Amino acid sequence: MANALLPRSRVSVIARPSIAGWIWISFVVIQLLDGLMTMYGIYLFGPDIEANPIIAFYAAAASPEVAVAGAKLIAVGCGTFLHLTGRHRVVAALSALYALAAIGPWTHVLLNAPV
Repeated sequence: MANALLPRSRVSVIARPSIAGWIWISFVVIQLLDGLMTMYGIYLFGPDIEANPIIAFYAAAASPEVAVAGAKLIAVGCGTFLHLTGRHRVVAALSALYALAAIGPWTHVLLNAPV
């Protein structure tokens, strides 16, 4: 009854993300980095530099922006589905895999690229 007499507070509390939330955020950030590095690599070397043949095909046939954005939107959508269904270890494993198999090679190629 005492709570009914108190005015409602208009200050909302923003909760900190849980470990699962941080895993999902890291997945999205890694996807964003991979997309940006892929775009930069395609701009420097052409669509043949892309290791994924589907993205390379669409980058050559349509545009690199559409190919990479489409692939990253699908990846983030699938990662979000896994996150929302509680498969956080899978999202963490995919984040680690992308960091090692995508970000690592792109970092090596782009840092050693003649500019």
